[in-house]
Amino acid sequence: MQQFGTWIEFLATAVISEILAGPFLAGLVILLVGIAFTCLFIVSRFLGFRTEGVVVGAVEVVRRKEKDVNGEKVEKIKRSLYPVYEYTGSDGAARQMRGSEGGTMTLKYVTGQAVNLIVREDDGYDDVYDADEYGALYLGIGIMVFGVVLMTWIGSFAAAFGVSVVTLLLAIFGPVAYLLFRKEPMLKKNPSFQPYNKTVLAEDLMPVEHFQKA
Repeated sequence: MQQFGTWIEFLATAVISEILAGPFLAGLVILLVGIAFTCLFIVSRFLGFRTEGVVVGAVEVVRRKEKDVNGEKVEKIKRSLYPVYEYTGSDGAARQMRGSEGGTMTLKYVTGQAVNLIVREDDGYDDVYDADEYGALYLGIGIMVFGVVLMTWIGSFAAAFGVSVVTLLLAIFGPVAYLLFRKEPMLKKNPSFQPYNKTVLAEDLMPVEHFQKA
């Protein structure tokens, strides 16, 4: 037991001394980002139900944002491509909904292609994921590994290992403990809350092949 206590004390000292270094802290932040991506992927796969669907096309979402550059207002335009799925909801009605994950991965689909979906029904919209798409998981794990490697390169293996283990435990058991012991709803809805809209307008829906040729 005394030997275990000595090891814990050594680990804590290594962590505290290394975590104060700027680059080591940057590695920790990168690790946290990777954990967030990974946890979001896992949660999205466990909170929905599985169903079969069809890719009916794709839609390009355009976001405009004004940015102040040298005292001048500059409009920045961001375009994101999302697949649109058709499937049957839990109420038995057919639905068309924009996928929750988009980007260049949308171009791998073919209009009319059958897909396995995970659907999480919410107030006014559904979160829809391709059950066989693991890009977000690979990205999260890759970012986590990069963060750990950076911490190990800057500091010591003991410090990187200790911080990684503690961070993972907090990321896993923190939300679980909150859900088990919370006395109030996880999210309080404002009476003026407007549900997020993912409905696709017919004029915006295009075959996936249209964007592949662009």
